[in-house]
Amino acid sequence: MAQELQGVALPTSDVVRNFVQSVRLWMRDFAELNLLIRGEESTDRMILFAIGDFLSDFNGTPPFTGMGLEDLFARGQQSLALRGTVISLLQGVMLIQARNHLPFSDGGLSIQINDKAPLIQSILQLFQAQYEQNKRMVKTAINIEGILNDGGPSGVHSDYFSLSVLGMY
Repeated sequence: MAQELQGVALPTSDVVRNFVQSVRLWMRDFAELNLLIRGEESTDRMILFAIGDFLSDFNGTPPFTGMGLEDLFARGQQSLALRGTVISLLQGVMLIQARNHLPFSDGGLSIQINDKAPLIQSILQLFQAQYEQNKRMVKTAINIEGILNDGGPSGVHSDYFSLSVLGMY
């Protein structure tokens, strides 16, 4: 069953619904833990969008693939999917924080309201470096696996192969 998210259909299978809750758990985004805001910071809809954004990033990075969340989980890549989704989610949170930043000064008193964007940005830089490295390793492994499992002879022949074939005739 697909859920419509502002014109984008995202699958909402049991795997996706459970993953949304895993993301929420990893982010510790529960109303009872959010002391400064009321409720959850990220809705399920925002997390679904972040999953779609992660999958778009992953599949759009060469070598291009068409993998879904279930495909990545079958390969044991839950951690990569979680971190990619959280990065997308935090980027959206950072945009909201930057947009709602309000410096105020009156009578020599300066107040910064809602200035979490630099903190979120530094956290994102840590996550993104590790995520990009892991994504490259996974994509390389998938590419090698595709070469070896194509059903035909695997690998690329060297120049010596043609000499051995010509020598047989």
